[in-house]
Amino acid sequence: GDYVFCWDLNRYINHSFEPNSMLTSMNFEIAIKDIEIGDEITNDYGTLNCPEPFECAKGPYKGRLHVRPDDLITFHQEWDAQLAGAMKFIKEVGQPLDVFLSPEQKQKIDDISSGKIAMPSILENHWYR
Repeated sequence: GDYVFCWDLNRYINHSFEPNSMLTSMNFEIAIKDIEIGDEITNDYGTLNCPEPFECAKGPYKGRLHVRPDDLITFHQEWDAQLAGAMKFIKEVGQPLDVFLSPEQKQKIDDISSGKIAMPSILENHWYR
């Protein structure tokens, strides 16, 4: 009855209702808070389209005790704001893993950073529309 989220390298990222990284709709994670040496990298599993609700060990937070299938719908505006805020700094902070990004992803990042396009909503990740 237990679930294991094995979403590429996300299997190494633990859940938090106050995460320091988040999946974008552009198929990569971005830090949404400063991550210091030794800090655990966390993500809100509500961004991962879980098929059924489940209680998290790290909760409750602001009344949230469960990760739910509709979390992307419920929290996308809050999460979009966090992602947009972090994206402002993507060109100012070294990105050693950008070698793994596709040319299309890099172009989209450039277009967002320059203001040519808006940051796409995390809601685009929702599978159960």
